[in-house]
Amino acid sequence: MYTNLGTSRKARDLATNPHASLVFYWPPLQRQVRVEGVTETNSREESQTYFDTRVRGSRIGAWASRQSTVLTPKPRTKSSSSSSAAAAVGSENAQQQQANGVDSNNPDQAVADGEEEEEDDGRAQLEEWVHEVEERFKGQDKIPVPDFWGGLRLVPQRVEFWQGRESRLHDRFVYEWEEGVDGKEGKWRLERLSP
Repeated sequence: MYTNLGTSRKARDLATNPHASLVFYWPPLQRQVRVEGVTETNSREESQTYFDTRVRGSRIGAWASRQSTVLTPKPRTKSSSSSSAAAAVGSENAQQQQANGVDSNNPDQAVADGEEEEEDDGRAQLEEWVHEVEERFKGQDKIPVPDFWGGLRLVPQRVEFWQGRESRLHDRFVYEWEEGVDGKEGKWRLERLSP
């Protein structure tokens, strides 16, 4: 799994507790595999090797995204197809709004005819960051992996295989890793579990 190791929620969670699990479920086959273990961070070299396989846009995105942080919306702006036409209409509209008791100096109340308020949900901030990174790496084919980005791998300690059966009498088999002692190699222990 590759992620932003600096700001992503999963990276923060794994920094405090490196234990994790993966579940693969195939409903039509009534099969499931659950893998439990401890996560490790990939080396910079491993991360760079993978990073280089990504399309340029994804590499730019990795640099630009401050994963899982809240994006700040820009203040509302007004747009118009023609600013000069809007100015002329705006003058007439301001008089009409004033007659109707609308404060034309209040941006929340005053909107000229033909204009619509544009909403921003924070996307503009992300696009600005992308533009900054594109400028930074303009003309460069080789983009270095960011210091805050990298891979995590799960080192399995327990793997359970589940096969659905009639009357909920499922087959469950679990492999558990046993560390070697006194210089002996570790090994996987296989056991059948009750459904």
